[in-house]
Amino acid sequence: MPQEQRILRYWEWFSPAGVVVRVATFSLSNGSCGEYGELKKENKCFWRIVFREERGWAVRREAAFWADVSVRILGIDPGTAICGWAVVEKDNYSSKAVDYGAIVTPSSMDASQRLELIYANLLDIIERYEPQYGAVEKLFFGQNTKTALAVGQARGVTLLALRHCKVPMVEMAPSEVKQTVTGYGRADKHQVQIMVARLLHLSQIPTPDDAADALAIAMTGIEWVRYQEVLRD
Repeated sequence: MPQEQRILRYWEWFSPAGVVVRVATFSLSNGSCGEYGELKKENKCFWRIVFREERGWAVRREAAFWADVSVRILGIDPGTAICGWAVVEKDNYSSKAVDYGAIVTPSSMDASQRLELIYANLLDIIERYEPQYGAVEKLFFGQNTKTALAVGQARGVTLLALRHCKVPMVEMAPSEVKQTVTGYGRADKHQVQIMVARLLHLSQIPTPDDAADALAIAMTGIEWVRYQEVLRD
């Protein structure tokens, strides 16, 4: 627990599973406030927990953010012409864009050459940034079947690159990405881009659009990973 100026409040909770949860709300010398908790049974610490009343006992553990977990994830927005990618890192205080960009394949290449170029670049990105996880959107078949098939090919290469480098992967639907980043599952692309820039403290909306989409996917992936970590523990 960090150096605290004073303890404001203190709770002790018991869940049906026998987990003892002690929580203290404190104020720091810099004027900020926070919460510090301890799960006695698991011997772990976490910050900023939230409780949910459920028969008067249950602790909403999925809202906990482990103090000792910093997650780095590679978000990928597959495409044969342009494949967006982004590396995002989050600790218990903030998220930051480590780097992002797009793999652009020349139109003069045939499909197999384009896929090979995407694969090689993804391997290089994974080696350079060493992400703990990869995040990719689930394939969504809209009205344009031809585009969906091309994206499916690029997505297959993406999954292969992550598998080859032994990087665990999480998948989510496009609506889930929008919901996580903006709070609204039907937000338009511009709304998502604005929130990405705001949440990652970027001075402007990321470009190209594919890189901005990859940032949103990475941010969603981080929340999924942290959620699953809590549930698994």
